[in-house]
Amino acid sequence: MLDNNALKEKKQSRIMRALGITNRAWTLLALFTMGAILLQAVGGRPTSPQESILAEQSSFNCTLTNKEQVRPIDKTDLNTLFEISRIDIENETYQQPGFLNEIQPVIDTKYMSFSDADLCMTDKDEVIAVKINDKVRIYPQRILNRHVVINDTLQGTPIAVIFSGFSQSFHVFERVYKNEILDFAGSGLLYKNTDLIFDNKTDSLWSVFSGKAMVGKLTGAELKSVNYWQGTYSAAKTIFPDADFISFDTGRSAIYSRDRYEGFAQAPDIIGPVGNSRKDINNKDIVIGFIVSGNAYAVPASIIEQDGNRTIKIGGKLFTIKAEEGYYSLVVDSEPTVDVQIFTSFWYTWADHYPDTRLF
Repeated sequence: MLDNNALKEKKQSRIMRALGITNRAWTLLALFTMGAILLQAVGGRPTSPQESILAEQSSFNCTLTNKEQVRPIDKTDLNTLFEISRIDIENETYQQPGFLNEIQPVIDTKYMSFSDADLCMTDKDEVIAVKINDKVRIYPQRILNRHVVINDTLQGTPIAVIFSGFSQSFHVFERVYKNEILDFAGSGLLYKNTDLIFDNKTDSLWSVFSGKAMVGKLTGAELKSVNYWQGTYSAAKTIFPDADFISFDTGRSAIYSRDRYEGFAQAPDIIGPVGNSRKDINNKDIVIGFIVSGNAYAVPASIIEQDGNRTIKIGGKLFTIKAEEGYYSLVVDSEPTVDVQIFTSFWYTWADHYPDTRLF
């Protein structure tokens, strides 16, 4: 049996080597947001990490969780059954800086209006919208940046809303397996450079791209995917004026005023090995990807932005990705469709999960 402590130390050492000394800005940002010591001069004395967080929170205009109501951080190591696995856990996963289960999920969801969200959101902030039975709810990347997973219930349907900053991709699933509701959280482990999440019943590790359990007791299980819309906050307000907006009162103590992954997105460094690099596209170029009949397709976002659209012929039908005002849309044979989900992602993570992708 693998020893969790030994596994954790091995993964932490590997990931820090991969980050490298050239990416000091990202390393400092990661350490700061995960509670490592970062000093700044305030009133002539260094502040603690918690004081730094409180200082930034005081300038954030949306309602946050009161100090007395913040959930304690669970530092318990995962109790995953590593002997059951579809992947090589020792050589194909990497541990983020910090301890396992340090990335705390949102469990206590509250909601607010757009007028309240206007106090801290900018027009260009990225959000996703999930619609179930004519009810729409908006989830901002600002929150998901810090928590990876929001566990919510929309119109009676338990859902897990996920953002993996290391792949820059959103995913939504029904968080029910065999009629049992599961809560999910970021494990701190990466597989194919994307977060693995774990469930609160068995600590099994799940891929956020496929929704499948890859390691643990539930290996082979699969969650049902839920389609979503992705775009800017400004576009969301126009398209979904009656939507709920997830509150920044998350039950956690976190900084929502800046992007935790900004340094990583701008740096050339990549944590794990890249399996499908190409000379005609940079690893960290953003692509718009989608799946049709089990086959993966992708178009660089820069091409769509430059040309306004890109049309691909698949199985006798014309699939057109359009750059709209603040979002991308997919049209099939000149008709808008919501049946095919379009994703944004770094190219290298999309290609590693879908190695046979046709790139246009």
